[in-house]
Amino acid sequence: MVNVIHKELSYQLNGVLFSVHNSVGKYASEAQVCDLIEQELKVAGIQYEREK
Repeated sequence: MVNVIHKELSYQLNGVLFSVHNSVGKYASEAQVCDLIEQELKVAGIQYEREK
């Protein structure tokens, strides 16, 4: 069994990622997916740093 260090954060991130996938579908471009993930992370109040 795997020990999850940040259970609440992992739960929130999974929710964001599933929500984004359900919204855009499997044929969206990477840029579209990343933009929507960024929006959802802001709404959820999760700090992040976008790739450079």
